[in-house]
Amino acid sequence: MNEVSISKKNILPTFLLFIVLSWPFGAHRFYLRRYASAILFIITIGGLGIWWIVDFILIVTGEMSGHIFYNYKYYGYDDAIYASLKLINILNNTKKTLNELTSVYMKSSSTPEIKLYCDEKIKFSLLDKIVKDIPKHYDSSAKLITIDGVRLETENFWFLLRASNTQNCIVFRLEHFVKDKFKEELIKLISILETYSLDIKELTSFNQTV
Repeated sequence: MNEVSISKKNILPTFLLFIVLSWPFGAHRFYLRRYASAILFIITIGGLGIWWIVDFILIVTGEMSGHIFYNYKYYGYDDAIYASLKLINILNNTKKTLNELTSVYMKSSSTPEIKLYCDEKIKFSLLDKIVKDIPKHYDSSAKLITIDGVRLETENFWFLLRASNTQNCIVFRLEHFVKDKFKEELIKLISILETYSLDIKELTSFNQTV
């Protein structure tokens, strides 16, 4: 599912539409404003069933985006359907549960893909200002990447702000590897972002769930 953002508040209605009206109407994709893929879903009858399976996985896990790049025994471009089937294949060929397979990896706390809405006319100039201001709030040891927005990385966390190519919003993500510090960093970023001409209700709503 390409560029599908499912925040916590959207998971339940998306799932209900998926269960009741996904076959063959693709109602859950219309709800998420993915009109082109929704029409393709109808025409192909849910990708002959494959899209239906993939959408189920993406909805129940709250997947932010379908851009999963696979190079091993594949062509090296993003293909969420292939990645989902590959995961099913891995689970089918082992006696371990998914939790057991992932237990060896570093744990983190993260936000979903959050949209900070703004006037389309000022979206890029506003982002430019944020990119210039962000370093003022963090230690000079933080790594700053300013390609396509801004990504700030430290030893314990990273966050990203970039302009959406399709909507009048700036997209935000935060991942923290110290669980007890996640909310603290989230509150700090809210205090920074609320000073700009942004609608941050989606971000503050998420903060209330943490």
